[in-house]
Amino acid sequence: MKRFYSILAGLCVLAVWFGLSFQTNARSESGQADEASFVSPDFVIAYQFNDGIGDTIGTIKGTPALKESVMNFSEDLVNPDMTDLVDLIKAEQRYSYSFDDNAQVLDHILVNQAMKKHIGGFGYARLNADFPETYRNDETRVERFSDHDAAIAYFTFNEKQTSN
Repeated sequence: MKRFYSILAGLCVLAVWFGLSFQTNARSESGQADEASFVSPDFVIAYQFNDGIGDTIGTIKGTPALKESVMNFSEDLVNPDMTDLVDLIKAEQRYSYSFDDNAQVLDHILVNQAMKKHIGGFGYARLNADFPETYRNDETRVERFSDHDAAIAYFTFNEKQTSN
């Protein structure tokens, strides 16, 4: 079973490495491809906050840290800005990694505005960070095969309805 989860995690890393994106066939009235129909969810491993060196997530979200607060300053490079799905879940669930009993978010899925309309849900598969490190030594346990919990996003084919 551990081997299965390791293979699954490896496939996820490869999928992310080669990029996850797709193009819908949406067309405007003039017959031109609708640029907003291109969606590209992206998986990023980075601190959720400015760590003093850089602000990867802030830059992708369109809110980079001030020049005086980081060693490697970056302008807002991503246009349009992206949404970090971790910002959409309850505060007590905002962690994907635990080190020395310090829970933090390192694993993110970011989406553009076109993809945001198709979010069906987001969370972390709690099979690693909540379990003791000693479980890695027990080949009969599937928990704690990594120190990160897997980020899981669900998307719908149809746009999500918003209430007024």
